Amino acid sequence: MHAKLLVIDEHLTIAGSGNIDQRSFFINDENNLHVLDSSFAKKQIATFRTDRKHCTLLTDKDLRLKISQLPAAGVGKIFESQL
Repeated sequence: MHAKLLVIDEHLTIAGSGNIDQRSFFINDENNLHVLDSSFAKKQIATFRTDRKHCTLLTDKDLRLKISQLPAAGVGKIFESQL
C-alpha cells in the first residue's frame, strides 16, 4: 500500500496516492479523496494510532546498505530522476 493520509483540524481528511510534486500533478494518474466530516476524520486518526502500535521503528543502522546490495543501489541511481 502506498497511500497518504492527511487530517486537518480533525475536520478535513485527504487520502490517496497523490504526492505534492510536478510528476504527480502532470504525468502520473494520482487520485486523492477529500472528506469534510469531523466524525470521519476522528475515525481516521484512531485507525492511524492503532496502526502505529503495529509498526517497527527503523534506525540509521537498519537503513545502511550491505556490500552485497551496492550494485543494485548503483543501478537505481540511473533511474532516480524518474522515481
